[in-house]
Amino acid sequence: MKLLLAIFILFVCTAGKSFSQNIADNTIHPAKLPGNGILLDKGWKFHKGDNTEFADKDYNDKTWQNINPTLDIHDSLTEIREGIGWFRIHISIDSNDNNQIALLVQQSGASEIYFNGHLMQTFGHLSASPAEVKAYDPLWKPFILSGIKAGDNVIAVRYALQSNIFYTTIFETANPAIWMKVMAPDNAINYYNKISIRHERFEFILIGICIMLFILHLPFYLVYPTQKANLYFALFALTYMAGCIVQLYFYLYSHHVAGKFYFGNLAFIFFVSSSLFLFFSVKQFLGHKKDVTYKALIILTVFACILDAWPYGWGWKIGGAIMQLLIQLSITRIAILSVFKRKRDARIIAIGGICCVAFFFTFLLQGTFTNNSFLEALTPLRMVNYVLYNLSLPAAASIFLALDFAFTNRTLKEKLIEVNDLSNKTIAQEQEKQQILAQQNETLEKQVQERTIELSQSLKDLKETQTQLVQPRRWLRLVSLLQALLMRY
Repeated sequence: MKLLLAIFILFVCTAGKSFSQNIADNTIHPAKLPGNGILLDKGWKFHKGDNTEFADKDYNDKTWQNINPTLDIHDSLTEIREGIGWFRIHISIDSNDNNQIALLVQQSGASEIYFNGHLMQTFGHLSASPAEVKAYDPLWKPFILSGIKAGDNVIAVRYALQSNIFYTTIFETANPAIWMKVMAPDNAINYYNKISIRHERFEFILIGICIMLFILHLPFYLVYPTQKANLYFALFALTYMAGCIVQLYFYLYSHHVAGKFYFGNLAFIFFVSSSLFLFFSVKQFLGHKKDVTYKALIILTVFACILDAWPYGWGWKIGGAIMQLLIQLSITRIAILSVFKRKRDARIIAIGGICCVAFFFTFLLQGTFTNNSFLEALTPLRMVNYVLYNLSLPAAASIFLALDFAFTNRTLKEKLIEVNDLSNKTIAQEQEKQQILAQQNETLEKQVQERTIELSQSLKDLKETQTQLVQPRRWLRLVSLLQALLMRY
């Protein structure tokens, strides 16, 4: 009997504790709200169907289904997939003060939000026809709840999902049916600004660096087109910049839920392509030949684009995140092999690759890939680690290419000096040869003149000799003629 009494007392205490905890979970003191607010993930009721009376404060919802609408719609919320449904939650305000409270919302469908029977906000377009429903995500932009009264208050949400659209969890995002957080108005504004400004800075830093790298290395290629590594690196900077711009839009500006799937996948296609261009660049300037790894990475990149889109939940982790890491590890492997082969300055890329892997795992240790609110949990330290992870290899490659360009420029200058010296020597030799030829010409001219005089004198003497020889011959002919006449007679 004593044992049963003890069990009964323990049960009552436990039940009372649970009841008190449930009440406490949805009890709000406007003047004492914590800085990070109160997430409304307990005490929700759901009913399939549509009736305007469901918004009334005094409507009896005890028979409704218990539900947690902050869960991902692909996890356990299949009951909200078709048609219009209603969510209701009771919150207790334990103060008569006229303090205001703000509500932050993230959702995967279209909704009308009522407070104590009054319509407060409409996000998207609701319709009895599923084909006309347009889902809209306010992305944590706060709004003020008015008409707060001490005691019981009710938030009612008329809700529907847009039909025939795809969802994605790319970049550690989730797709809750509806996620609500109650905060003090000033804290809500600061919270929203923290999320948006912090991520904007995060993306703008990467975009600005990519613009500088593109402007730097494209002229390198145009000046020295033989080195195609600079062209690949410029393409890396361009595609990575495009990925950052699309990712920024995906996180903060893509309110229409139907487009988030495409923006997320497009961003990862840009990111994986940029990693592949970086691989081509490193392979080119380290003189690494095309091998099985080279062909496998190209094939896996195409396969990764499919994995980003499907299967839901984990496909992008392999197709996007792991694929990028695999390419970065391949670049590091090539760099380390080049160091052993004593390639000039290859250790710079090897160090960059090692730092890249180290920062990646440091980034993972500060969060998980299953975080439902990545931007909320993105601390400055984790953001710095992610930036360093993304920039370690590109920075090392850029330094290597700049050194290579400087080395090539210095070598060309030295060759130009050698060519100028050789040209000057050649000109001096030509001038010396011309002087020698001029002297030889003068000598030859003198010799020709002397020889001409000698020949003229010889010719004159010869003529005189011929004259002397001609006269005796004439006398001999005359004598012979006389002799012939005498003999005839």
